Amino acid sequence: MNESHFSIAVACFALLFFAGCINTGGVLSGAQQPQANSFKVGGEAGNLPSSVSIAVSEPAEFDGLSKAAVYDLRKSAVNRHAQLLEGNYSPSESVFGQIADARPWIGIEGQFCNAGNIARITEGASEESRFVLNPFLLLGADEMYSYGPVEPCVPAYPHLVALTYYPFQPRAVARYDLSRLVQEKEEAGLTRQGLFDPSRIQLRLWTMNARDFGYSYVYADPAWSSGAVSIPEKGRVFEDACEMKNFVHNGGSCGISGGCNNGSPDQPELTIEVRNLPATVYFRLWK
Repeated sequence: MNESHFSIAVACFALLFFAGCINTGGVLSGAQQPQANSFKVGGEAGNLPSSVSIAVSEPAEFDGLSKAAVYDLRKSAVNRHAQLLEGNYSPSESVFGQIADARPWIGIEGQFCNAGNIARITEGASEESRFVLNPFLLLGADEMYSYGPVEPCVPAYPHLVALTYYPFQPRAVARYDLSRLVQEKEEAGLTRQGLFDPSRIQLRLWTMNARDFGYSYVYADPAWSSGAVSIPEKGRVFEDACEMKNFVHNGGSCGISGGCNNGSPDQPELTIEVRNLPATVYFRLWK
């Protein structure tokens, strides 16, 4: 089985590192699905530089946009580094095709500050924009377990600070500032209330971008990782290769009539727990 290594890092200094390995040739089970979007890796990288720094896009407001407008924003983000791709890019319909025109999106403030408050669930920049506008972040990190409506509320979520591709290895490194996350949780009072434990930071992998580029399975390699583990009652990504299922659709979880655009489904098996910083998690991806 041919493998191409892709590394996503999250945590150095105050950061957590994710790393991943991509298999470009085989599949673990079932038939391989055709996929238009793919990277130039290894010998296919040609005249590319040995490393490419990807600028990190800040979250944005998607409320009321058409699906075509969201697609245009994503295409623009991809095309800033089109040299990394084989052929032209088109958003995968299996990942993004269920976005509904002119609907609200669950907001970052709505999710992290106003959980359960339907009237405020769309407040702030759109939560999924963190991933939609950073298409080369194949595996994103989301903190899903310590929300709290503390006023004034500052959304406390993992902040991506750097992303670098190494086409010839092939590997990518993404860095998240988890020290900032810990500080924001403490300032929000969540640590004091027992809602957040900085020695056990639970993160969920968000995989829509990996799927958009044709990858179907992910495995966290413990031999190459440090400072993080899977959670026996939830995660198993350190034990088994797990299928990635995330997509964006118009769903009813926001409680608003007609639904909101948001990410789905919940995949508890992709939960990891960061226990020491700096941490590195090395992932292997397969098509």
